Parts: sequence; structure tokens; C-alpha cells
Amino acid sequence: MLTKCLWKMYQKPVEQLSQKDRETRPTVEYLISALEHAVEVVSAVPKSRNSDPILEPHYKIVSIVYKLVVRGDLKPQEGADILSRQPFGMELGDDITLDDNEDWEEYVIRNLHHLRDKDKSNWQHRIIMRHARLLFDEDGESPELVQAKAAFNVLRESMFTKTMVMNVWKCDAERPGRHHVYTSQYIRFMVKILVVMNDRVNLEMVLRRLRKKGADFYHFSDLWQMCSMAYLRLLRQGFQVPPTLDDPFKSTSLEELEIMADRITEWAGGPSTDIPAFNCLKETIELKKLNGGLMKAGAIDDLINDCYIIIYQEIGPSLPGPEPHEVLEARARARAREEADGGLELKPSSSLGNLFNTSAAQDSGANGEGDKTAAPEAAPRRRAGVRRPDIIRKAEQAFARFGEAPKSSVAPSKSRVGSVSSGRNGTHTPAGDAEEGSDAENQGRAEAGEEGEDTEMKDDTAMEGEDGEEAPAQATAASSPRGSIHDSADDERKVWIPVVPVRMMTPVTAMTRKRKMLRQARKKRAVKRKKQERKEQREKREKRARRAKK
Repeated sequence: MLTKCLWKMYQKPVEQLSQKDRETRPTVEYLISALEHAVEVVSAVPKSRNSDPILEPHYKIVSIVYKLVVRGDLKPQEGADILSRQPFGMELGDDITLDDNEDWEEYVIRNLHHLRDKDKSNWQHRIIMRHARLLFDEDGESPELVQAKAAFNVLRESMFTKTMVMNVWKCDAERPGRHHVYTSQYIRFMVKILVVMNDRVNLEMVLRRLRKKGADFYHFSDLWQMCSMAYLRLLRQGFQVPPTLDDPFKSTSLEELEIMADRITEWAGGPSTDIPAFNCLKETIELKKLNGGLMKAGAIDDLINDCYIIIYQEIGPSLPGPEPHEVLEARARARAREEADGGLELKPSSSLGNLFNTSAAQDSGANGEGDKTAAPEAAPRRRAGVRRPDIIRKAEQAFARFGEAPKSSVAPSKSRVGSVSSGRNGTHTPAGDAEEGSDAENQGRAEAGEEGEDTEMKDDTAMEGEDGEEAPAQATAASSPRGSIHDSADDERKVWIPVVPVRMMTPVTAMTRKRKMLRQARKKRAVKRKKQERKEQREKREKRARRAKK
């Protein structure tokens, strides 16, 4: 402790000292004599056969003499003479002189190796780190790859495992909190080495270990930000993702983005996703999940945005399907046609329409003039530009689609393609009416399957039980006579809904059918989402089990 205080007093700049402190400033000779006295004291301590020698003073004299030579206060030959006369020092021959710094560093490394051999318990982590810092200068302007690899090999031998777990001994006699300072310094040093080596795999493992044990590091938030930014730089460099200066979505509407994003999401679930931009997107989103709001996600979102822009510009135009503006024009024409058809359907056209919408027909006849005055109501203004959160959300949807299992090509056994049936009364529409019901089915698929998926038309009983529970319900419905629409009004599941072609439906009946289709589509999406969540949880458990086995 005395030599440490003397060294702190010695290395403080003279300009910052007062006149009294300058007069009492320790000299090099006094500092060396204090170090040698500490070595003599610990060497005289009696030791048992199984006890390890006290190596701290021996390491301290090597470290301080090396720093004095680097500062120019000692010549390499003088430093070598001081170290060679120590109990654990490496002797120099009579005809050997050290004139340059390379020979001096080699001699210091030999002394450090000798001290490490004396450390049987492998507890002296400072000796290992001093050796690594002699090989790799972290403060250098242009660090070399060879030096970084040499320092990495030194640390990998005794301080870091293959899974980048850092083993640093916490001494009982150490000052409180000093251990956390050492661990933070060592992690920073290792991250700088990995950046020079462009080793993204080991840096990712360091980040995962670091995130789990935040309490073991001094100023953990700053350390995490430094490591995360280094990892983001490696991602940009490794996958060649340049920062985007101009906004490519400046003239793109949100509707066009959604159309192209749906295609990209479907492409992400396929086998041909091994491109640099998408791989970078996956690792960046994984880092965002690992970050968990600890660091501001601005830099992470920048990289996600840049990756998705590359995918949008390179992969989007090559995906099958018409241009987005053509799809929007077709939708506008279809919407105008539906509005025109809806205006004609407001008038009662048949007795069946009057049966189901008597009150609606009366209201339309009584309030015809009021509807005409309310028709020119201005449509809500739509936002033309695309915001950055929209792009981030679409990128995360593509990443989530990548983790899903591929869709099976086998059609479900209970789907109703080409016919509409009623499981309540046990009857099906004949094949001759298939053309008549095709319009209703196409409209239902267009409304319910907004995400490009085929909507499976099932009865409510089939949705509730798919293991043979619908057969008794169908038998009961077939044996009982058909009731009116007001029978069993307290049980919504027993209401019989007649099958009516689209052109014969009143607006109220069509809206009821549309709501039913949308409700079934929402149930299907909810089941699919729950399956995906269970799959992700199972994969996480398997991953943790594999890590535990390793």
C-alpha cells in the first residue's frame, strides 16, 4: 500500500502540485527502494509446503519498473538490472544488454511468465492482464490484428472460457468494490480486442454474459452501452449495411408499404432468406430484445431501419404480385362498385328482403331525404408519408414470421371450399347452387382474410370441439324441426342463419354475415398466435437446456 501511494504521488504532474508538495515529491530511487523493501518483507514470511507465495509485491515491482521505462524515467538496461536482482526475477547474462524497447518488453514478458508459473492456484488475474496489455496496446491509434490475436490467446488460456465466461478471483484482502472495477476494465479490453479481430460470435456471447450479471460490473450502464455500440458497428461492417442518408419512403404511402410488407413477411417465412441484410436484421432484433430498454434504442432502430430498407428495395420488387399502385387502384374501383351496388340494395327488391329487413326498408323510405343530405360527408384525410415506427414494426413482423414453422400444403379436412353448409340443420346446398354462392364466399374471403390467408369456414360447433363433438350436435339439429329466427333467442349458438346469395341480401343481413366471418377469422388468428407463443417458449426452454448441458 505504501508503494502504491508513493507511485500515485510520483506520477502526478508537477504542474498540479503545490510548492510544498513539489519539495516532498518522491524520487525514482526512493520509489524503487520501497518496492524492494516490500519484496524482502514478503520473502521473509515463513511458508508451509502447500501454501502459495505472496506474489503481489513481486508483480508490483515488475509493473512499476515497466511503467518507469515507458515514461522514460529509466533506461531499459537499468530496469532489467533492477528486476534481475529480485528473488523471482529472470537473470541476465553478463554479456547481454537491452538497448531497445522490443528486447525490454520481451524480458518483462519472461518475468511475468515466471510469476504465473509460481501462481499454482491461478488467482493472480492482474499478471495475466498485464501480459495481454503488453501485447496489445488498447490506446494505440492503429491496433494490429496480430497483436490482438496474441492478447486474445493469452486471455483465453486462463481468464476467459470458450463460452466467454470471465473467471476473476475476488481477493478477501481487496478493497471493497475494487473487484467490480477490475471486471469492467477487463470486459472493455476484451471488447476492443474482439472489435479488431472482427469476432462477432464471441462478442455476442460476451453481451449475453454481461446482461445476465449487471451487478458484477462498475458503471454497468456505460459498459453496456459501449459494448452494444461496438457490436452494432461489427454488424454494419460484417453485413455491409451502410447508414441511410435519404428517406426512400418519402413518396411512399402507408398503403403501399403495407402491401409490400405483407409480401416481404411471407417471403421471410420461406427458405430463401439467407441474404446479408436479413441476417443483420435478425441479429439486430435479437440485440434489441437482449437490451430490454437498458440503453436507448436509437442506434439499434437505425440499423433495423437500414436493413429493412435494403430488403424493401432489393427483395420487394422481385416478389410475385402486381405493383402496389395497381392493387390500390383495383381496391378503389372495387370500393366504388360496392358503394354503387349498396345504394341500389337500399331499396327492397324481394319479399325475402322485406322479411329480414322490414324496419330497415321503412327507415330508408322515411329518411330518404336525410340520407341524401348526409351523403356528401367528407372522408377522413389519410396520411401520405411513412413514419419510422411503421418500418420498425414491419421489420419485427418479418422477423417473427421467420421464426414460425412453414405452413403445411395439406388442406384442412373441415374446410368448406365451393359450398356453404349449415351444421345446425344438417343440410348442405347442392352442387348446382355453387355458382350462386361463390360471390358470397369470395366476399367473405376478401373481408376475413386480410393477411393473404384462406379463411376456414367452420360452424360454431366445429370451432368449439374438433374431436368428434360436432356429430351429436348435427344429429340433434337434424332430428328437430327448423325453428324461426326468434326461437331459443337466449342461446346465440342455436340461432339458425339462412343461406342467402349476396345479391338477395339486404344490408343488415350482409353485415351480419360479414361480422360472423370476421369473428371466425379473429378466432383463427388468436389460435395461431397462441400456437406461436407456445412454440417460442418451448424453443427457449430447449435452448436453455442445451446451454446447461454445455
